[in-house]
Amino acid sequence: IDDFKPDVIITTHPFPTEMVSRLKLKNEINIPLICIMTDYAPHKAWLSEKVDAYIVANDDMVAKMVAQGVSEEHIYPYGIPVDEVFFEEEEQRIWEILKEVKDPEVPVLSILDLGIVRDVKMNEDEIEIIITPTYTGCPAMDMITTMIKIQLVTLGFKKVKVTQALSPAWTTEWMSEEGKRKLREYGIAPPNPKQQVCDQKLFAAAEAVQCPHCNSYHTHRISEFGSTACKALYQCDDCKEPFDYFKCH
Repeated sequence: IDDFKPDVIITTHPFPTEMVSRLKLKNEINIPLICIMTDYAPHKAWLSEKVDAYIVANDDMVAKMVAQGVSEEHIYPYGIPVDEVFFEEEEQRIWEILKEVKDPEVPVLSILDLGIVRDVKMNEDEIEIIITPTYTGCPAMDMITTMIKIQLVTLGFKKVKVTQALSPAWTTEWMSEEGKRKLREYGIAPPNPKQQVCDQKLFAAAEAVQCPHCNSYHTHRISEFGSTACKALYQCDDCKEPFDYFKCH
């Protein structure tokens, strides 16, 4: 302290807080003392007589400290400062966790394979996951929202918010190549990279779709809708097997 001659002293541990407080009590120094409490419980070791300001995690801490005799005007619930690198590591962990959340309609795909997770936001003590439905009104979105919350809460994240963003609209281009491979192995034809037939006539030829069973392009569409609204029902003219096609859009 003598060497640096600081304008203010900031502590993040009870021991130096108490040491500086005692120097102030003895009138050996007269420097403002700010204690950043890196804890969620104000046990007595943190409380020293000559602390000018306490920075605490939340409003609950304020009430607990006032109950222990600390003046409320000296307590500031600004949160615990954390280096950004810790948020980056935490965000990466969340993305890894989301890989385990499966599409309830196509359980071979994760929601990351599907490409519906648009962003992960770290908002103080809350995590927000932004998702976009494959089409407006998709009935699986409520189930996916619940599964995301359960997965994250189970692994220790207390506050989880899932927000649906409708714009920009989801497109099959957001689906990963790994996801398309998984679809094919599951027996569902993945979306084509681009529309193979471009015709605006009402009864235009169906898009050329490769059979996921025998790889033949000799296929025809049976119905515009398959097992779900985002798929069409096709049949292979060579192996005769019916299959779902994940429609390109």
